Amino acid sequence: MGMFMCVFEQFELMSDSAETRDRSGFDRLREVYHIPLLALAVAFAAWVRTRGWQQYVTDDGVLFAGNDPWYHYRAVQYTVKHWPFTIGFDPWTGYADGVAVGQFGTLFDQLIATAALIIGLGSPTDQTVQMVHLFAPVAFGALALLPVYVLARGLSDRTGGLVAVLFLSLASGAFLQRSLVGDADHQIAEMFFFAIAAATVAAALRVAMAEKPAFELLAQREFGALRRPLVWGTLSGVALALYVWTWPPAVFFVGLLGIFFALAASLYQARGVSPDHVLFVGAVTGVVFGLLTLVTVDVVTIDAVKLSLLQPLFGFGLAAGCGVLSLLARQWDDRAIDARLYPLGVLGIAVVGLGAFALLLPETFDYFVGQVSRIFGYTATQESRTVQEAQPIPLDSVGSQFYQSFGLGLYTAIAGATVAIYRLVVDDEPRADLLLLLVLFLGMFLAAITQQRFGYYLAVPVAAFTGYAAAFVFGLVDIRETFAAMEPPTGYQLMAILTVLLVVTAPLAVGTLTQQTRDGGVQRYNAADVAQLSAGPGEVTQWTGTLDWMSENTPEIGAYGDGTPSDLAYLDSYDRTDDFQYDEGEYGTLAWWDYGHWITVLGERIPNANPFQQNAGYAANVLLAPDEQTATELLDNGNGEQTRYVMVDYKLGVPGTRKYSAPTAFTDYDVGARDLQQRIYTESSIQQVIEQQNNGLARTLSLLSSQRAYESLRVRLYQAHGSRMSPVNADGNVTVYDWDVNRGIPVASQGSFRRQFDNLSAAQAFVESDGTSQIGGVSDTPSEPVEALERFRLVHASNESAARDPRRAAVKTFERVPGAAVTVEGPANTTVTARVQLNMTARDRRTPTIAGGQIQYTSTGQPETFVYEQQATTDADGEATFRLPYSTTGYEEYGVDAGYTNVSVRASGPYQFTTPTETDEETLTTARYNATADVTEGQVLGEEPGSTVELDRTVIDRPEGAESNTTEILPSLVRIEP
Repeated sequence: MGMFMCVFEQFELMSDSAETRDRSGFDRLREVYHIPLLALAVAFAAWVRTRGWQQYVTDDGVLFAGNDPWYHYRAVQYTVKHWPFTIGFDPWTGYADGVAVGQFGTLFDQLIATAALIIGLGSPTDQTVQMVHLFAPVAFGALALLPVYVLARGLSDRTGGLVAVLFLSLASGAFLQRSLVGDADHQIAEMFFFAIAAATVAAALRVAMAEKPAFELLAQREFGALRRPLVWGTLSGVALALYVWTWPPAVFFVGLLGIFFALAASLYQARGVSPDHVLFVGAVTGVVFGLLTLVTVDVVTIDAVKLSLLQPLFGFGLAAGCGVLSLLARQWDDRAIDARLYPLGVLGIAVVGLGAFALLLPETFDYFVGQVSRIFGYTATQESRTVQEAQPIPLDSVGSQFYQSFGLGLYTAIAGATVAIYRLVVDDEPRADLLLLLVLFLGMFLAAITQQRFGYYLAVPVAAFTGYAAAFVFGLVDIRETFAAMEPPTGYQLMAILTVLLVVTAPLAVGTLTQQTRDGGVQRYNAADVAQLSAGPGEVTQWTGTLDWMSENTPEIGAYGDGTPSDLAYLDSYDRTDDFQYDEGEYGTLAWWDYGHWITVLGERIPNANPFQQNAGYAANVLLAPDEQTATELLDNGNGEQTRYVMVDYKLGVPGTRKYSAPTAFTDYDVGARDLQQRIYTESSIQQVIEQQNNGLARTLSLLSSQRAYESLRVRLYQAHGSRMSPVNADGNVTVYDWDVNRGIPVASQGSFRRQFDNLSAAQAFVESDGTSQIGGVSDTPSEPVEALERFRLVHASNESAARDPRRAAVKTFERVPGAAVTVEGPANTTVTARVQLNMTARDRRTPTIAGGQIQYTSTGQPETFVYEQQATTDADGEATFRLPYSTTGYEEYGVDAGYTNVSVRASGPYQFTTPTETDEETLTTARYNATADVTEGQVLGEEPGSTVELDRTVIDRPEGAESNTTEILPSLVRIEP
């Protein structure tokens, strides 16, 4: 850290004027007091961000928080192996195309990999790489205080810089969250390099206004007079390039600079000050940035999320724009046009240019409009609203949201911005760095309310303007002069210092996040508390057991079907292509896109969808598929490429969770969230809502799933494990849920909501006549029968339980199989039911117990079980064919070595085939047809032929004296078909 301190100290000294640098040794010594204070602030920020780091370290390795840090870890692994090169194209995600990773494999991953190589002396262990990756966000977050200090100090003085750093070290919100240990995402590196770029450009602008460069001096080769502006313009271009190399969409910063230079040129020309000084630096910045990004172009297209031609075009466009503004100013001077009209001329050129762009390149223009709107336009697509960090902040919550992040910082920053605007209005030669910060402040404010995650960007101008406001207050009471004279401060000066420090730090130190306690009090949380509470890898812990099982008990990539792995190595380099050709046996694994990186890194399997939102629509279509045929056709990816496994977690399989409705935002089906579930509210709570006009008082009585929800593949898998579902309860009754409507809101009371009927026809008649009721809709009871799945089977259920319902597995993994063809022979035109009980050998059954007045679920030590049931109807010849996805024997013959799954869900016995009971009207004898039969693993996998089962008539009840039936009770026969 000392090295960084020295670098930034020299940085700020270089940006000072020559007069400032000419100081005595004693004065220099007296003014280094800020260095230990900065070091203390950086150390404090690092301490806050490392709280609870031990929770990420397990006996099996290091876990990371969220989703993207996992893929960054993969990118770091790749760079460690191939240093200095970064991952480009990856066939280990986005099946069946692969993906060019774009925003990953950037400078962020390069820096972490380099640190790991240094610490590991050139050959770091996996644990070393993991630990470096774990703490990387802490380093970026804590060191980000330094460029923020330089930025704020340049606007005011050292006291302003220190106040800015003090504020930022205590702030919560996105800046804190993105820099916590374990959250190794590129977002905190974005903020770090954003702050460096802002500080560097601001310093370059101060140099420009001090040195007064002009384009004529360049033409006259007066490089001596241009040395410092050229140096600082070059540094600004380098800083921008570092920022974009970390996150390619950061090119928006160049767009903001374009707006700034247009405003600065207009302001200076209108004031009679030559705009050449700042435009010269802008042109140098643009050229350097354009050249640096041109040599690192990754794709020869216009793409904001990849290193494409867009970044150098923006750089050269910035330089050209500065040149045009300079030429326009000269024309204004040569023609003696009123300088106050210059801004109108600039505006006119901008309007004409945009209009021509829209007419000549409408598609490209629309692309740019969409990108700008996505970042600054307070708009959000249906898809982005499923991602919490990308959601806009409701306008009525902006104040409270930013208070939680910054305390009173937003308001002190607004005060500082107001002072800056006043200075720009009244000064004869306005400060360009103040105008730059105003542009960044407004831009980042719009970005932060458009996407919540951009709050970490807003933290930079908020901190800088807070420091500027503090320095302004200190200046009013001459604190600077008092300290310079080494005199004790007066009472007014002490009061001013204490007031500023209290306003800036008190809310943040006490805690801006609040939570109501059980006794009615309020618990406050500051940054250290938030960091401690946030510690831990989170949801991934519910997937680690499943993915460990998957990596060991499913075929390696390329080995499906024959046991021979392919040459698709996990960390090899691959050529970029739009459609990677996977070899036979290289299969895909489908899960919701949130979980794709975990599947790649922890399971070392290839997900179809991933947090790049690649194939998110495809995953939604599979999970919401209304029938099995549609799902299987989608999972057959063509050209021999097959998706073999489907993973469904509790949040997607059970209604009522936030994620349950997410696939409806991506699917091609005409189905929305309200088409899948309906919320029934308690009658009393809605009455309170109406009387008190407070929606927060509404209380849910129940969630009712629609028939369409039950027909979707994900529900049929997670809730029923592929078994048939019936609206008739096990006792033969049928449940109907009945509600009323109060001002358009469905309401019911606990006593009248649930009704029981003796049979299905009676329930259907009630629902048809009532109008506000439905059969079933709770748990695994649909409104209408749902057939069993024939080609999907549960192969693993996690022993980790869902957080909201400990009775249910957090994750369930299903395999797509051909299914065993079993023909039954029995009475004609009769429904036959095939039934088998299966054990989830990897999952313990939980039983509820009461402890401390609360329900707790404890393990019984016995496996959880379920029954798979399928029905078929015999034809006129008495035959029916089943296609059964679960085997009962032969598991050891078709394991991983053979290229198949070592299933952890196994039958406790053979299949039972039965028909309904029938009573003979003459003899009053009750009988049914039944048989038992095993189904081998080879039959389910299509490696062995199907079988035929003959049903035998079994007498269940024969009254005394009834005539004996002539049909003998014979043992069941199983015939293997040739």
